[in-house]
Amino acid sequence: MTYYVLLDAMGIQRTVFETNKLKVILGASLQLAQWQLYCRDSRAKSGASYMSSAGGNVLAGFDDDTKARMFIEDACLAAQGCGFSVAWALTERKNRETDQEVWQKLQVEIGRFKAGDRDATDYAYLPELPKIDNKNICTFCGMRTREKSDGGAADRDKACTVCKERILLKEKDKKAAAGTATNLEMLYANHDFAEDLEAIAGVKTGDERASVAVVVMDLNDMGNRVKRIIGGQSDEFKTFGVFSRSLEEELFTLFDGALKTVFGVSKSLPCQPLLFAGDDVAFVMREDYWIPFVNEVFKGLKTVKLDGGPVTCGAGVVIAPHNFPINRLVDMAEELAGNAKRLFRHRQAGGKDAESVLDWHVFQESAFASALEARQRLFLQEVQTNEEAYMATDKPYTASEFNTLCGGAKKFWGNLPETKRHGLYEALCYGPEATRDFLALQLLRDENDQLQKYDGIWQAVEDWNTQKQDGDPVLWHTLKTDRNGALEGSGAESGPYKTDITLHYTDCTDSMELYWMQQKGSGQ
Repeated sequence: MTYYVLLDAMGIQRTVFETNKLKVILGASLQLAQWQLYCRDSRAKSGASYMSSAGGNVLAGFDDDTKARMFIEDACLAAQGCGFSVAWALTERKNRETDQEVWQKLQVEIGRFKAGDRDATDYAYLPELPKIDNKNICTFCGMRTREKSDGGAADRDKACTVCKERILLKEKDKKAAAGTATNLEMLYANHDFAEDLEAIAGVKTGDERASVAVVVMDLNDMGNRVKRIIGGQSDEFKTFGVFSRSLEEELFTLFDGALKTVFGVSKSLPCQPLLFAGDDVAFVMREDYWIPFVNEVFKGLKTVKLDGGPVTCGAGVVIAPHNFPINRLVDMAEELAGNAKRLFRHRQAGGKDAESVLDWHVFQESAFASALEARQRLFLQEVQTNEEAYMATDKPYTASEFNTLCGGAKKFWGNLPETKRHGLYEALCYGPEATRDFLALQLLRDENDQLQKYDGIWQAVEDWNTQKQDGDPVLWHTLKTDRNGALEGSGAESGPYKTDITLHYTDCTDSMELYWMQQKGSGQ
């Protein structure tokens, strides 16, 4: 008889990013990675069969109910000491039950746990709600009472027990041996990352570039992929275990190689991995590095083959001042990655080849809220009377579209003076009429001179002319959407667009944003 245990670390991002202090965030990420390593070692000691341990999830099999429950208690208490809450499920495999049937029972129990629908004793291992002394609150998380000073570093003096352990963990030398280290620790062993956001942005070296890019990536369609693997096997999850370990190895190789290619091997790289948990990955880097980094990851994913199928991801990028709370930027980038993944599902439903997808936002506002809401305020104009809308952006993009856009950015905008580039950008944000007027009044005033002088913009017009439909405004395109926000006639269940409208859109603003960031990367 086999007993299966499934552990699920709840609210990983909320726990890791509960503070804006970079070293506490990195310490929490290391704690999560080490907890999963601890679970793997604990299973080995108890004679458990190794299944999977990645992304905050642990699956193990035991030949004895008592051993399984001891493992649950041990793992949950270890997570509790790190400030993580763990949902758990335990089930026995009945005669002739398939892996898929066992997996479904485990998922149901995890769902019941999270819904508070289990016996009260099942929640004994959750961390207790912190008792807060409002006069002595932790400087970092603002959720727990800080410890008394022990004469150590100034940062630790102001921390609670949990944050203090995270700071200590980050301060330790993580050059662990590859055989015992987590993937995150091995990234630290292979690369010398900058220690704080000021160093990443270049502020400390006198660099005027004071913005950072937060990049969040999440593999597409992983839930369905796991279902297919488990559904087609009855080998006590051995195939799933092989898949899980292969995925972890492939992703480490991919991101380790991308970092070396884009940043090189110099000291104090303007980058930091914030989260490396299974297929959920987050990095912060100087703003001019995110374009080559994303392109390198997208290119590398094409070589990754798991269970015979292509692997793609949804990526979200937020570019903002380095002194804005990093945890809020991660939330925004996560929102954009979700929007990118909606485009993936839309393309998939339409029968298109699977590609990685990307959405990004450059913050130009003084108040930071939802990236998608900010985009609508800046770029969207709706005409209620005839159900039309003008959207001065075409985000998100597939990997091939993004690569094409990057390639054309300098060609189109390279010889436009900065003032005219900004003027055209603002005109595009106001809509097709403002775009037409700017082209006519600002760039065609002296026709014989300007047509030759600003040949890039006219090449952009020519490219638009070859793709336009009848009635498209200059530099704009048109599509119609259905009630699901998908392209009319695509048959997709949902899409990334506004519903039931004629939508006019342009990619010129996106191309100009990429050009500006490429220029920063070249030092111009």
